[in-house]
Amino acid sequence: MATTERSLWQTFVRATKKPIWHAVHGLTGIRMDMPVCYLDMAMMGGVFRLAARDATRLVANDFFVPSIAEDGLARCHVTALAYRNIDILYPYNELAVTIPGKVQGLSRDTDLFYYLHLPVTTEDARWPGVEIYGFPKYIAGIYFEESKNNVTCSLALEGEEVLALTVSKGPLEDGEYHAENLTFLDGEPLLSFFDGYGRRHASDQRGGSTLRFGEHRIAQVLQSAEIELTSCSHFHCPTMSATLSAPTKLASTDKQMGESNQGS
Repeated sequence: MATTERSLWQTFVRATKKPIWHAVHGLTGIRMDMPVCYLDMAMMGGVFRLAARDATRLVANDFFVPSIAEDGLARCHVTALAYRNIDILYPYNELAVTIPGKVQGLSRDTDLFYYLHLPVTTEDARWPGVEIYGFPKYIAGIYFEESKNNVTCSLALEGEEVLALTVSKGPLEDGEYHAENLTFLDGEPLLSFFDGYGRRHASDQRGGSTLRFGEHRIAQVLQSAEIELTSCSHFHCPTMSATLSAPTKLASTDKQMGESNQGS
């Protein structure tokens, strides 16, 4: 996969920010909230349909309601990411399984992404995601294979395959990516923003991405929701840069949501 060009400023910031980040946490235990800048990365994903009742069961959160499309079905996003150069972390791979939807009592025009799973390949990437953002991160094997027409990302845990995501390539053009993330930390609902820009291929054509589930118990739970194995849309972005904002708490009027979620 190609890499994006890095400016002298980006190189300098990464060289100084990374050791400070790790030293402060290692010496004091303090969690430093700051944006994460992904200077060079790749990203691909597929969107898969499932029944609204099954999406609700997977989420298991009374305050988060999966969005329903015009066809009457909910959506499950499976997204694979390869972070090659990050300002405060070392390179790692990641795979996100998310459900888009709305928070009851919170008025927003755009969907938030609720994370079912967010495995990563390094402890360096796991602990800040869990301790600062509340992401459901855990260590797993995440592997990429690339052919002329497709890229496949495989997820394995405890010696068993969980799933494999295959995404079709296509003509690239400049494009933006924006996602709003809902997570929970110590019972508090948090909001963070992921904004990226790069060369990408995106299509709403059905069948551009496929899923294969393995035998692991996580795969069995996802399969029980009868997620379609053929995507209704997909994208492939072999080179991009992005920023993940520091997390912020939702409005105090929504604090009850986090407290109830913690007790469930």
